[in-house]
Amino acid sequence: MHGKAEDFKEELLPERGSIIKTVIKNHIDDTLCLSVDQEDLKLVEEYQAFYQVIKTLKEGTITSGVVKAIVPFGIFVDLGYPYQGVVDIGHTDFNGGDRLPIDFIEKLKAGDTIQCIISYFRFDDRQIGLRWLENKQ
Repeated sequence: MHGKAEDFKEELLPERGSIIKTVIKNHIDDTLCLSVDQEDLKLVEEYQAFYQVIKTLKEGTITSGVVKAIVPFGIFVDLGYPYQGVVDIGHTDFNGGDRLPIDFIEKLKAGDTIQCIISYFRFDDRQIGLRWLENKQ
């Protein structure tokens, strides 16, 4: 949320050395994105549960999952964890430069089992980012 300079209230800034409750919202390119938003702080237990699951996983691991939904921007995959996997059409940097084939919607249907590589973790949405191994079906 962005505001105007005249809306800035210096008295709301914490003093140097203050302890501030935060939650990690995301981790991108060795940068932690923190939030002090009260709604995010309420989700601490959910984030902690997500961290417990993903610390057992390793990026680059080949895994299989069941297609739950196919949408214009990608594929939602059930990996057997409480958190869904997602193959996102726009995340080519995480997928070795690979893009979803243009006709991926026609090649898959809900219930299909597919092979994927765990590519990254979406902390903000608590999702497991995947790369679809199209030729491994």
